[in-house]
Amino acid sequence: MVLYQFYNADLLDIPNKASKAAAAYVDDAILIATAATFSEAHKSLTDMMMREGGAMDWAKSHNSSFELSKLALMDFAHQAKKVVRAPIQLQGIDIKPAASTKYLGVILDQNLNWKEQEANTVRKGAIWAAQIRRAVRSEWGLTPKHVKRLYMCVAILRTLYAVDTWCAPPKHHGTKRTIGKLKKSQRAGTLAITGGLRTTPTDSLDVHTNVLPAHLEVNRHCS
Repeated sequence: MVLYQFYNADLLDIPNKASKAAAAYVDDAILIATAATFSEAHKSLTDMMMREGGAMDWAKSHNSSFELSKLALMDFAHQAKKVVRAPIQLQGIDIKPAASTKYLGVILDQNLNWKEQEANTVRKGAIWAAQIRRAVRSEWGLTPKHVKRLYMCVAILRTLYAVDTWCAPPKHHGTKRTIGKLKKSQRAGTLAITGGLRTTPTDSLDVHTNVLPAHLEVNRHCS
């Protein structure tokens, strides 16, 4: 499968009651083509862009030209399959396939194994844990009650954004590695809330903070 993503950052004129025109942006559009080979899929994508009534004609008629330097081409294939990923040429510009790209906040990679998305999730969890730790002090700062609310209402939702897309429910095979990384991320958050010792068992931290274990939290978001 080939995913073709383009970003449009040009201004549009949109009627408005207060003023005759208003500025707006078109962003995160996507074209998808499937074929037996990448060459055939690329031809389909090129046709979608260049044919009469296609994306380029739409951009011209809406005074919203595409910024070709921001196009991202993704060629999806199983990691065990050896394939050649050739660029697409549009209006004299070569668009090379990217190993990964972010679309609507989720990092897609060419093998769809979600490793980069998982690493980004763990990184976000660590950042949130560090921020919460800074907000909690024995002499001043937020109380554990309010810190937990911040963690539950903001940190977890930000960390597990779109988890139902890049992580299957725990009962499915192949998610053990992902859940293990999420446990480490959540452990950092519960340590920040409780101020516990680094050697404190993860289960005890979950109980004392009344937070669902990582695998149950993921299952809740995936169901």
